[in-house]
Amino acid sequence: MGESQIQIALDYGSFCFHGCAGKVTIGELGLTTIDYRVAGGDLVIVLRHNRVAVLRTTSARYRTSSGIGVGSTVRTTTATWNGFRRLACAGGTAVWLRSGTTVVTRLHTAGGVVRSVELRLRALPHATTC
Repeated sequence: MGESQIQIALDYGSFCFHGCAGKVTIGELGLTTIDYRVAGGDLVIVLRHNRVAVLRTTSARYRTSSGIGVGSTVRTTTATWNGFRRLACAGGTAVWLRSGTTVVTRLHTAGGVVRSVELRLRALPHATTC
């Protein structure tokens, strides 16, 4: 979190609207979204003021500092797990939230398996729940 736009380009390749490794979308509130194809899925990076404000992935390649990532199993019978609280969604899916001092971690699960992981600065507007 907080890495510069230049560092992202150096790490993952240039980004532009067409023909580059990262596909760019300009959004609301001055946020720029860059979508990279990585081994096993996607890595979405959202920049605010040219700094990383959101990281979201569907690739098992990336893990949180506690080792949770895509493919991890989550206990579906409880309302809390490893500091996360569960919000049930339709069709057996759920969002698990853990709020730190500066970052909110969101796990999107289906059938008790993590399908995507998102790290988001708390200063940003809340993402939709499900």
